[in-house]
Amino acid sequence: MRTCRRKITSARARRAVVRGCVTLAAIALTGGLAPAVAAANGGATIAAAPELVLGQTVSSGWSNQPVNNEPGGEFWKVPLNGGDTVSIDISDASCGIGELVYAPGVTDGTLPGAKAVVSEGGSTFTFTAPSSGVWTVFLYSGCATTSYDYAATVTRTSGKSENGGASIAAAPELVLGQTVSSGWSNQPANNEPGGEFWKVPLDAGETLTLETSAASCGIGESVYAPGVTDGTLPGAKAVASTGGSLTFTAPSTGVWTVFIYSGCPTTSYDYVATVAGGGGASTSGGGVPTGKAAPTASMAVARQLVSVSAGGIASIGVACGGAPCSGTLELTVLVKRATGTGRRKKTTTTLVTIGSVSFSGLSVGPHRLAVKLNSTGLRLLKHDGYKLSATARATYSSGSIVRAASGTVSLKGKRPAPASKGSTPGLRPA
Repeated sequence: MRTCRRKITSARARRAVVRGCVTLAAIALTGGLAPAVAAANGGATIAAAPELVLGQTVSSGWSNQPVNNEPGGEFWKVPLNGGDTVSIDISDASCGIGELVYAPGVTDGTLPGAKAVVSEGGSTFTFTAPSSGVWTVFLYSGCATTSYDYAATVTRTSGKSENGGASIAAAPELVLGQTVSSGWSNQPANNEPGGEFWKVPLDAGETLTLETSAASCGIGESVYAPGVTDGTLPGAKAVASTGGSLTFTAPSTGVWTVFIYSGCPTTSYDYVATVAGGGGASTSGGGVPTGKAAPTASMAVARQLVSVSAGGIASIGVACGGAPCSGTLELTVLVKRATGTGRRKKTTTTLVTIGSVSFSGLSVGPHRLAVKLNSTGLRLLKHDGYKLSATARATYSSGSIVRAASGTVSLKGKRPAPASKGSTPGLRPA
């Protein structure tokens, strides 16, 4: 504060110093500069675990809190779609930090017998979800009391999220013609540490091509003939097997089983499957096609920029494939809310629906669905400068199964024209 007491001869310098003194005095009165990080704590149990705070540095820790057979630790939750990747950077830890991830469905009651899907011990931690759900992150150390900072981000997948079955009986059909994010968590299958089953109807002469990528563990593929069941699988021999891209031409018509596996109990991966060729479907004596399952609906929601009309309508592009599509399209936004003050201040993230619309009997092909934003959506759009990032999630019926497809939508509203000078806001001049 010595600068404020110096004798200043220049009028310009005197005014500058006065402004600086006022600023320093204001800082002193308010207790100093605003903190660069947010303060939030995890939960001592899974049930009490808050959501990870995304996009900023968070100061956290625990005091004499033994958890999960560790001297100290705390739980966080993070909602992820299959293929989403969460990254956590740990810094300024008073004791070395370790990270464990538990699958959706693990509770405080089942935790003692649960196996973590991922275990890390470094300052940087990355995990790609093999399936959709709310995942539990356990941060711990060898110290009963620990303080640390973290910065967490989630990278959303641009593809469809879908999972295979843990058995042949539960195997869904391979999704064709688009990138699919899939995987499994602690799922041993067919004498492999981890794997999942898919089915694909093929006519004689049709060729299946399956390309896998972004695998967290090396992927292998085996194909089993129609008629192989879970009961006969142990003695069955695969008709094709490979450790890279799979190309298989069906020698006969039927529903074939594809087994995707790895040497890891938990694995995430992406795939693109296509079917080409063939000389047409086989038919039974009565002229009824056999071997091919009835077509089922599939949907995709691409990343897109959408202008919101003056009436609050957002026209969302979707694609329907396979069969007519019926269901609901929702727009959701992650909203941060702060509670408490000081060291007890916590920031929670809540998923909020800002609009929805039902649809029925959409024909195969591209469509645009008009979603009217509710009052919350309009308020968030205005609050963020008439720009808002949302997730469009289509829930639809595919045969007897309810499926979902989602994509990121960047909403852009039109700023209202400023009121002309002398006019009354809300009234139109005569």
